[in-house]
Amino acid sequence: MNFIGQLGSQRACLAFCDYLKVNGLSFRVEEAHDSGLISYSIYTSDSDLKNVQLAFERFIADPHHEDFLSASWQLAEPVVSTSSQSLGLFTIWSSVGLLTRAITALCIVIFVVSYLGWYREVFFALKFNWTLSEPYRLITPAIMHLSAVHLLFNLAWWWYLGGKVEKTLGYITLFQVFIISALVSNVLQAYLVNDQFAGLSGVNYALAGFVWTCGAIHKSTKLFLPNNLFIFLLVWMAVGFIDVLPIPMANWAHLGGLLAGVMLGLLLVKKLK
Repeated sequence: MNFIGQLGSQRACLAFCDYLKVNGLSFRVEEAHDSGLISYSIYTSDSDLKNVQLAFERFIADPHHEDFLSASWQLAEPVVSTSSQSLGLFTIWSSVGLLTRAITALCIVIFVVSYLGWYREVFFALKFNWTLSEPYRLITPAIMHLSAVHLLFNLAWWWYLGGKVEKTLGYITLFQVFIISALVSNVLQAYLVNDQFAGLSGVNYALAGFVWTCGAIHKSTKLFLPNNLFIFLLVWMAVGFIDVLPIPMANWAHLGGLLAGVMLGLLLVKKLK
């Protein structure tokens, strides 16, 4: 097998290999770990060497091209297999940075404590409050969740978006986005509606705006959000404002987070590849 190139993102590797699969080109992926970082090396046979090399060059130059995006939609499941290590729970857990894991663990612990019978105590200890003697309560509603579905939905987006930001720009940038967006989204929701809300969704909308800005404005090939996912989040937010869902949503927190994330993407990020 011939070495073609190396990708540092599992998502990018999946997208490229989907394209190879759809076009009947042979490939093999080897996953490697080095000091906590994961990389994916791509190999191909002699017969497909030239075509795969050309495809890889195209992908590196424009990973958002319709050819690559449409290939992923045509496949029901990811096709990457790894010969060196499997994508088990440990790999998934170690695939993101320390801050992403810490916030995830904190949200889970708080939810479990609430579920075990201390819901009222936890909620009234961490709910939003304008009291400046307890400034942490301007932030802490973001780490509380009201149901298991609520928790899992928010953590899935946090893991995907927060993990990308931390891996590409570092934990300091992710921490800045988390603190500022939690503050903005919580304050806006409390000021315009009330203080009866909880969840990481405002921060997640900020991360979506931040990551989308990095790809769309800064033209990053490492940190971007596909337009179809970004549009889905915008539609979901609009549905919340229309108020046709059977569950209450912190709509102003979503909007405040999104706008904060876009602004932070413009202010914190100068140049990306």
